[in-house]
Amino acid sequence: MSKNKLSFNAWIDGTRRQYQVTGKRAKTLAALCSTGTRGITALEMSNTWALRLAAYIHDLRKLGLDIQTLNEKHEEGWHGRYVLITPVEIPNYEG
Repeated sequence: MSKNKLSFNAWIDGTRRQYQVTGKRAKTLAALCSTGTRGITALEMSNTWALRLAAYIHDLRKLGLDIQTLNEKHEEGWHGRYVLITPVEIPNYEG
């Protein structure tokens, strides 16, 4: 992944589709792929760049990616944990 651009393949409805995302959306997708079924939360990602994690997830969903939101309780309420469901391949990515 270059610093600002990530090209990837996603299998949506049995069809391989090619996409490219940039910036924080690219960081978010790379993190989702790296964590697998464990998923990610904004706090786990960073206390700086991931403050708008829900917005980056929303943008990835608009591409057609299935990203599940799990509600996790904590002392002051709950937070969302995001898990990528759609099969995604990032060529030449070692993350």
